[in-house]
Amino acid sequence: MRDRKAVVTSGRTFVAGSLMLLALGMVPQAFAARAPKGEPAEPARTAPVVRNSVDELRQLMDSQQLTELRTTYNGSYGASLLFNTATLQYYAALFHEKDFWRVIKTDSVDNAEKVYRTFVQQTEELAQVYIDTTRLEARALGFG
Repeated sequence: MRDRKAVVTSGRTFVAGSLMLLALGMVPQAFAARAPKGEPAEPARTAPVVRNSVDELRQLMDSQQLTELRTTYNGSYGASLLFNTATLQYYAALFHEKDFWRVIKTDSVDNAEKVYRTFVQQTEELAQVYIDTTRLEARALGFG
């Protein structure tokens, strides 16, 4: 019984010692992350963050770096084909009420045109409910 107690006690001592060394090993890293007291910390730069192609397109539009080649509206849905003359990149976009849903970026004019045409077809399908509802409401009011 005494041997077992010694093993348990030495095991606890080993674990406690390991935890202490681990904690001490982390302390210098915590101090290293701090700026020296004499130097002011640099202010954080607020560069725009591009998370995806929709964000990228928004930033390019806001900075007026795109040329609109084509745009089609069907109801409140639309598709656009845009071109960045500085990078020679095309952007095909699908949107609803000016809110971009999907943006495909490519350097191929053929791919850009195909994606744009697909998006135009999708706007036709998406807007059909709106178009049908508008027609039915007009008929119900006696305009048709």
